[in-house]
Amino acid sequence: MNLGLGTNNRIHRDKTSFESLGMLANPALTSALRTVDVDKFWGANAVDLGFMVLPRTAIDTTRNPESGIETLRRESSSLVVHTSIGLMGAAVAKLLSGN
Repeated sequence: MNLGLGTNNRIHRDKTSFESLGMLANPALTSALRTVDVDKFWGANAVDLGFMVLPRTAIDTTRNPESGIETLRRESSSLVVHTSIGLMGAAVAKLLSGN
């Protein structure tokens, strides 16, 4: 796999990353997987949602529906906080700059 920095410091990968697998014929799926792979924001959120929030919610819902709702609320609230941390930093910077 050939990694190199392109314009705007974005990582560009060779087409061999996903297309050589042969099973990803759907362009939308290939594009979504490439976004998750290259973009740190979408990658972290997709992993957190797909491998933490949804499985825990599904398991707790089978035990007790109220427990599943509580787990979904608790786990997704941390996802929202981590996602919006950049917005919080920008808001504080705006307040401190006085503009």
